[in-house]
Amino acid sequence: MSQSRSLKQLWVYICLVAVVIPMLSLGAWFSFSMFQHQLAKALSDEHHANTVLQLEIDSELERYKTLLENKSDPLSFLLDNATDPSTLQQINRLLKHIIEREPAIHEVTILSAQAKTITVIEQEKIHPKADLMPHPALPSADWLAGISRKHESPEVVIPLSGKTYVGTTTAHDNTTTFSIAAPVGAPAKAILIAQIDVNKLWQSRGKRNNQLSTRPSKANNYMLDRRGALLTELKGSKYAPGDLMTHMQIARAALINKTWPVNSAYRGAYQHQVYGTLTTIPSLNWALISEVNTTEIIQPIASSLFQVFVVIIFAMSAVIWFVLRLVNKTIMPIQDACDAIERVASGQFELQLQPPGIREFDMMTQGITRMAQARQGAEQSLREKEQDLAITLNSIGDAVITTNTQGHITLMNPVAEKLTGWAQTEAKGMPLKTVFPIVNSLTHKPIESPVERVIKTSETIHLSSHTTLISKDGTALHIADSAAPITNNGVVTGVILVFNDMTQEYKIRESLKSNELEQREILSSLIDAVITIDETGAVLTFNRSAELLFGYQASEIAGKNINRLMPEPTARQHNGYIQRYIHTGEPHIIGLEVGREVIAMRKNKENFPMRLLIKELPKGINGRRRFVGSCHDLTSAKQQEEQLRRSQKMDALGKLTGGVAHDFNNMLSVILGYSELLKNDLANQPKLLSYVDYISHAGERGEKLTKKLLSFSKNKALEAKKLGINELLLEQQDMLQKTLTVAVELSFDLEEHLWPTFLDSNDLENAILNMCINAMHSMENNDDPPKLHIRTRNQTLIVTDAHSLDLVPGDYVVLSLIDNGTGIDEDIKEKIFDPFFSTKGEQGTGLGLYQIYGLVKRAGGAIKVYSECGEGSNFTLYFPRHTQGNKTNAETEKTKGTPLAKGETILVVDDEAALRDLTCEWLEGQGYNVLCAANGKQALKVLESESVALLLSDIIMPEMDGAQLAVIVQDKYPNIKIQLASGFSRHNHDEIISDSLRENLLHKPYHSQSLFRNIRALLDEDGSRSSHGASLELHH
Repeated sequence: MSQSRSLKQLWVYICLVAVVIPMLSLGAWFSFSMFQHQLAKALSDEHHANTVLQLEIDSELERYKTLLENKSDPLSFLLDNATDPSTLQQINRLLKHIIEREPAIHEVTILSAQAKTITVIEQEKIHPKADLMPHPALPSADWLAGISRKHESPEVVIPLSGKTYVGTTTAHDNTTTFSIAAPVGAPAKAILIAQIDVNKLWQSRGKRNNQLSTRPSKANNYMLDRRGALLTELKGSKYAPGDLMTHMQIARAALINKTWPVNSAYRGAYQHQVYGTLTTIPSLNWALISEVNTTEIIQPIASSLFQVFVVIIFAMSAVIWFVLRLVNKTIMPIQDACDAIERVASGQFELQLQPPGIREFDMMTQGITRMAQARQGAEQSLREKEQDLAITLNSIGDAVITTNTQGHITLMNPVAEKLTGWAQTEAKGMPLKTVFPIVNSLTHKPIESPVERVIKTSETIHLSSHTTLISKDGTALHIADSAAPITNNGVVTGVILVFNDMTQEYKIRESLKSNELEQREILSSLIDAVITIDETGAVLTFNRSAELLFGYQASEIAGKNINRLMPEPTARQHNGYIQRYIHTGEPHIIGLEVGREVIAMRKNKENFPMRLLIKELPKGINGRRRFVGSCHDLTSAKQQEEQLRRSQKMDALGKLTGGVAHDFNNMLSVILGYSELLKNDLANQPKLLSYVDYISHAGERGEKLTKKLLSFSKNKALEAKKLGINELLLEQQDMLQKTLTVAVELSFDLEEHLWPTFLDSNDLENAILNMCINAMHSMENNDDPPKLHIRTRNQTLIVTDAHSLDLVPGDYVVLSLIDNGTGIDEDIKEKIFDPFFSTKGEQGTGLGLYQIYGLVKRAGGAIKVYSECGEGSNFTLYFPRHTQGNKTNAETEKTKGTPLAKGETILVVDDEAALRDLTCEWLEGQGYNVLCAANGKQALKVLESESVALLLSDIIMPEMDGAQLAVIVQDKYPNIKIQLASGFSRHNHDEIISDSLRENLLHKPYHSQSLFRNIRALLDEDGSRSSHGASLELHH
């Protein structure tokens, strides 16, 4: 606490401050003003003295000019009598008289009008001449006077024009001079030139004018020429005449004719702080500088200021003495009153105050007496109220604690003592946070003292429901409490804290909250959307799955009618369903055990199917009936149903076309095989050979048609190889442009270094051509020029992207065809890949996009379609990147006429007799020993009695097919090579055929050369490969 001061001290301070500060301020102002005035006056006197000196030099200069001009007439007369031998002597005497009279004149010279020296007279040195012409023995006047004899010299030119000329300073033999040249005669017949010694001129200034002795201080004066060089001596300094003084600011100001401020101090020529005065001599273009040491200016002023300061101190002392006497006379009554108030504060109400006889002090004495009497009555009343308050606090059931504004306990009732564990006697005066420590029930962190919060806000506060009191013995009690300010006339004098034990209630409440949170979490974790509504259809709750399903946040749908989630007309009818159920109890959807399928609507107005199950809940606290609905999204299920329907349709078509293709392949094999035999036999009959060519050509067309049927049904075994899509597109570019015609602008955007794929090139060519034709048809009625853009890209699909396309993550080659045609309607976009679906009427077969879909799926890829009506379509095909080498046979094709057999025996098994006989004839023609069987059982009987090197078998046969036969042969005869053939690649026993046999499968109809190469390759394999590579791998 800061030290208090008596009223007497304060009065003394106030009076002294009221007197001393103004006097000090006035004295300081007066002293400063006086200083400025004295300084200005002293500097003005210096400037005046400097001006007088400048005028003296100017007057001396004028006197010298007048002197020379006055000698002009006598010299003119003498020069007119130049024939007289005594003329030169007379001239010299006249000039010597001038020098003797004027010590400052260093030299006098007379020049002729042609700038020839007539005579020269110097101080203490005369050069007379015998005649008026220069004598060779005489010293050069140019050297003596420094005068240029050129006619251009100002000393010559200006006087010859009739004017007097004042020249610049020159230095020679430690003497600095300047010249005055005056004309002799009018017009000028000669020139009279006087060289003035600057130093002697400067020394003679004090002898000619006594005004300099009246200047107020001792000044150092010196002159500078127009270059800033020193002209006069500065005794006792380091500078000599001729030294440049331009390092001094005042000298630089003189060179540029700048006015110098007289009150600006600087370091002068004698290296002391000085005030300088600058005056120019215009006739000579010289600068006159006077420097006065600052101490010589300041010292007299300081003496005057000291006298003023003494006067001020004397006046202040008198005022202070008067103030102290006045304070002592008036402060005693106030001190008596303070003593009386102290006694009243300590409970002593009997006062002995006497009026001092001063009106104001008498009134103060009476007021203190009345205050003591009132205070005595108030304390008595307060004691009575405290007794009543103690009885009340001890009777109530809540705990009560009161504190002062510092948070120290002043009162506790018995309930507070019981809950805190502290007795009032030991708690009184202790900080509240010691007796009443509270923490947050959830975080267990201390809570700010309620007393501090009440003191800050002066408002009643209620602590949170998560407040725990730690009693003296460490027991944790959950409490509910509040704190309010205790005020007296609007001033907070303390805080009252009321609290009670809520431990049991808290446990019950927390249990209810936990159950409610658990139920909410259960609802939020459900996959199905769960919504509750009241009997008016207003939404009560909306779980997280419902938010994701419908696109609404729970906050924006709460309180809104449930019909927002329904399309028309269901939305209009919904309230009727609820009211009918309420009145009749007849279930429409409400109460059905399995629910029903309905159409719902998302926030973005998108309709979708869902299964809705509704049950009635108990009535709410407002008495209204409530209902809960479970919504299960059927979108994925419907899509899966559609995919299953399409798969079943495709499977049915595959079985149909596959079966037809198998039988058709057998017939084609017979036709093409025997046609090939006929060609060999009819080589010399051209006409019949041409008939056979027609038959062979028709068989090949049938072969291509069979391949298409197999591709539609996905039964065609892939004749794929490593393929570069960019190269294929570039090869087909001309053909595609011709197909599209010049009306369609075709453009390519091909990725450099495009990854290879593993595809059947013919299938991909047909697919690209088919899509180009479809794009051309969609652009037939375009307003804008038709454009088709084909683009390829390398793309790596991450998990999320691959999942959306039903692919595995990895590298893919992307082929996109983009047109600006009419686009595809949303209603038919899901049907475009269905077999036999066409928008072209009788012009389309409906198999083109179905074939493309099959190509992509067989390759392990995906196809994505983006289309907008009126804008165009984008077909994007994804093909897996191929990273392995081509799986091709490396055998060299033998010459057709060269037999390939080496005496081996081959068993041919086929249920088609014609095809079996044809194959046997082919092989026998190559030199093989051939055995035949119609089915698997017959083949096994043959093998029991014959030694066979290779088994050639069809797969689809009655009784025992080729796959089953291969398994048995591999088991019983491991050294026999096996070659399977089929026109239908999907079989009942596909899973038992090894990869090597499947890759080496011969596809019907096959040609003789393909058969010969495959058989020869198998027979030529080494033992290790025949026992491993061509072996049968069983899969169970």
